Amino acid sequence: MVAALAVLVTVCLAQTALTNDAILKMAKAGLGEDILISTIKAQPGRYTTTPDDLIALKGAGVGETR
Repeated sequence: MVAALAVLVTVCLAQTALTNDAILKMAKAGLGEDILISTIKAQPGRYTTTPDDLIALKGAGVGETR
């Protein structure tokens, strides 16, 4: 029963789109850039890229990738 619940939670989380707020929270929590990048690559996202949103990400220490 516990294993089934764990699988259900994992599937639900995997289908949740990441947002700017989620990235900001992870960056402010001190998660490394490698973790942020792998999470972004692994999950769908709904990001906003207005100048204010990009400035907020930069202010939180989210780096640029090339």
